[in-house]
Amino acid sequence: MSGDVTLKVPKTLLTPGKALQLKIVGKKEGTADWLMVYKHVPGDRFMVKLLPLLTKGANGDTLRQVKLFGEFTKAYGQIVAYVNGVSNPFRFDLQQGYNEFEISVPYKTKLPYYIINSEIQGKRMGADTVTLTPLIPLEVHMIHHSHTDVGYSHLQETVAEIHNENIRQAIDLIDKTKDYPFESQFRWNIESTWAVENFLDSSNEKQIQKFREALNTGRMNIAGYYTNNLSGIMRGEEFIRLTDYARKLEREFGITINSAMITDIPGYTMSLVKAMQMAGIKYFSVGPNNSDRIGTVLEKWGDKPFYWKAPGSNEKVMTIVSGDSYAWFHSIGGAREPRLLNKKLIDYINIVNENKYPYKYLALRYNIFSDNAPLDPLISDFVRDWNNKYIYPKLVLSTPQMVMQKIEKDYASKIPVVEGDMTPYWEDGAASSAAELALNKSVAERVNQTEKLWSLLKPISFPSLEFYKVWSGVLLFDEHTWGAWSSISDPDIPFSVKQWDFKRNYVLDADKKKKELNNVILQQVSTPSKNWTIVNTNSWSNPSLVLLKNLTDKDRIMDEKGRVIRAQQTKAGKLVYVPDVPALGSTTLKIAPESTPTIIGLAAPTYSFHDNIMENKFVRVLIDSKTGAISSFILKASNTDIVKKGQYQFNQYLYVPGRDPATAVTSKVKEIRLDEMGVYETDVTVVCEAEGTSGLTIRYRLNNITGALTIENHLEKTKVRTKEAVHFAFPFNITNGKWKADNGFLAYDPLNDTIPGNNKDFTYCGKWADLSNKDWGVTYFSPDAPIIEFGEMNSEVIPAGKGQKVWKSKQTPSQLLFSYALNNYWHTNYKKPTKKDQ
Repeated sequence: MSGDVTLKVPKTLLTPGKALQLKIVGKKEGTADWLMVYKHVPGDRFMVKLLPLLTKGANGDTLRQVKLFGEFTKAYGQIVAYVNGVSNPFRFDLQQGYNEFEISVPYKTKLPYYIINSEIQGKRMGADTVTLTPLIPLEVHMIHHSHTDVGYSHLQETVAEIHNENIRQAIDLIDKTKDYPFESQFRWNIESTWAVENFLDSSNEKQIQKFREALNTGRMNIAGYYTNNLSGIMRGEEFIRLTDYARKLEREFGITINSAMITDIPGYTMSLVKAMQMAGIKYFSVGPNNSDRIGTVLEKWGDKPFYWKAPGSNEKVMTIVSGDSYAWFHSIGGAREPRLLNKKLIDYINIVNENKYPYKYLALRYNIFSDNAPLDPLISDFVRDWNNKYIYPKLVLSTPQMVMQKIEKDYASKIPVVEGDMTPYWEDGAASSAAELALNKSVAERVNQTEKLWSLLKPISFPSLEFYKVWSGVLLFDEHTWGAWSSISDPDIPFSVKQWDFKRNYVLDADKKKKELNNVILQQVSTPSKNWTIVNTNSWSNPSLVLLKNLTDKDRIMDEKGRVIRAQQTKAGKLVYVPDVPALGSTTLKIAPESTPTIIGLAAPTYSFHDNIMENKFVRVLIDSKTGAISSFILKASNTDIVKKGQYQFNQYLYVPGRDPATAVTSKVKEIRLDEMGVYETDVTVVCEAEGTSGLTIRYRLNNITGALTIENHLEKTKVRTKEAVHFAFPFNITNGKWKADNGFLAYDPLNDTIPGNNKDFTYCGKWADLSNKDWGVTYFSPDAPIIEFGEMNSEVIPAGKGQKVWKSKQTPSQLLFSYALNNYWHTNYKKPTKKDQ
């Protein structure tokens, strides 16, 4: 951000003839923000700059525009500019201060140079030379929108009203400019269907009819996504739900929504591309932020259209990344400030020409002031006047699909096709509220199961609207704004606190609605007292360990065929093993009569716990008595230890007190105790001291049927306001192992199935990551913490002379995985501990 500051100084502080010394003092906030002040001295002479603009002369000649500019200490009368090859000089009246004028010179095939001499009151002011450079054909398509932050700049309720008002004004402007030339007719791009939903919910029938008429003109454009979401933390079903409301609008208004926009966020998953294909989205307009935590996304893809292809499909989504972010016109008021708007446009056209942009049509995001900004009511007049004045470049008020269809029509064979993941950069910030993130992932998973139960048991009365509300809450929690712009700088002010409370309530309300829906449908499968129906919501048959509560030690459990099932009595109830529950089907269990003799299930397996070793016939797991992590995990069949010996242990807690992972400290064991041991499961609890927490409790649950180990890490986080992070290490020992991970819809290699611009410092997994060679492998399943790292922990160290961290340019293959559980490294938007946090 840059600008001018006027400082009024009392005369009492000035001494004639002596310099005034000013000092600026900033707070030491631990951020990368900085201030630079430029010294400016009026020059009393003109400079010249060649502009990328062409006009048509009176005799039909093509003319190139040249800008004369300078700042003068006083008004001198007139300036006269002489140009070689131009018979008549140019004359302008000078004003005190800054002056700027345009002159026209012939634009010829043989590109000459021009010498421009300026003269004031008969005195020559010097000469400048400009050499005409070639201009590529160019039509600039301005995609006018207001970036939708659900919060951040304003309270969430205010944000909704801002976008409601934008839509109302856009309806009027679409009608007002209907007789303007095609290129300058007002077009409005609604970035999120969440904004449309709010507008329709708050509008009367007359307003909705006007909205319908505006849609029918094709100049009120709706992008397909509900909100701007962090795709790296989304469950697979969420990708489909992201376009739910768009499909509803298509049915209701008889329109086609075939484009999507994502703004501010750098980096996107392959599953997002797959979901776009499934939803009929053909065009994807991407507008990342311009510098902060963005890696090389703009460098690699800015103004470089490409077809994005998801593996396993021949369909492609045409994608354009805005070359200098979505915010090129931020900090100005658009056509309210025509000189500044002119300059911003000319500056960008110069960039495009310098970069040798190869297409005739350019997509340029246009939103003014800031995020959640008002629309520009004067832009149609500005574009009309520009096109009347200049023949190059032409400006067009446009939509993503409008400009992409033009590029596709003329250049389809030249547009590159890429396949892979543009690994996201912002997702780690979601771990600033790790508990809510885990809850949201749980809600997304469980509501999916509840929907299946309703579809199986009560399809006619399926409560679509109620489920839609749950999914809306899930999506709004995964939307990219976590709170206020002041969340880090002023976390305790009411503005920051209220925004986070609002954000947090999205997932709390979704969880509450999900539970209500679950309770209602479970009543449909209610059975007599102490009978249980086990329903499999998967599309494949499934063996299951089931916990049955409120039973005595003497109670025996019987299956549908009247056979008694082996059980393990635990503190929470009886664990029973059901060998096969049919796909999308059910089975019933009940209390067995005392006379029922037959016991089915597995033969009693070997299991034990001694000297901190959990063991059964499949594995031997050694818990380290100092850290509480796993120092050895032996597969007995091959006598192989899956834990690679080295710097880290398996599931080792690592707390970074600051930005540098080299300073990480680990946990200290206070107690290791056996909680449960039986035919099906062995449970061991490890209680630890852990810096940054009031306690770390690790629960190891070893399945004696399969040998699978479940690890539950419970942290009671203390309020720490300095920079910090928590990681858990998982060093695997699998010779020649290759990674695959859950991408939402797809399985991908997070180290290799990527495209240029991806994040190499950390990545993500939807639910699982698998490391396997041709003989065997291990699957890491992480339902709560989606962010992972390979080889080393993410460093947030800011090198000397740099304003922010430097992102890694290479990713070294590694079998060392870290779960990136939480951090508070961000300087805006995400959550900082507040006074009421523990």
